[in-house]
Amino acid sequence: MKRLIIYSVIALVSIGLVACSEKSEDNMQQAQEDVEETVQSAQKEVNVQKEEFVNTIDEQLSAMEEEMDQVKQQIDEATGDRKSELEEKWEELQDEKEQLENDLDELRAKADENWQDLKTNIDDQLESIKDSFDELKSDLDMDS
Repeated sequence: MKRLIIYSVIALVSIGLVACSEKSEDNMQQAQEDVEETVQSAQKEVNVQKEEFVNTIDEQLSAMEEEMDQVKQQIDEATGDRKSELEEKWEELQDEKEQLENDLDELRAKADENWQDLKTNIDDQLESIKDSFDELKSDLDMDS
């Protein structure tokens, strides 16, 4: 009889442990699914932020294009040393703009989790272009 009680207790404890183990596995699997869902949600948010940033830079560059055409016309109409000086500044501005566009293309291709590396650099480049452009407009007496 003692043996039967001992075997019964051992059997009940074993069943209890197996049940706890299965519940623990279910909890682990649910936690893993929750983590994966959170990571996917964060990746989507990063992608949205990246797209918004790229679109904002594109819009700012597009807005400058019409004014840049007007500036180029005035440079073409200038004469002598002034024209040479203005053309040099224009070329520098174009080089800056081209570098920004190249970096923007690189940003578009970059993995979402690494895009922040280029963001600050692009922001700085855009500000530099705006400053150079404003200086060129000022030289042409085209202040906004």
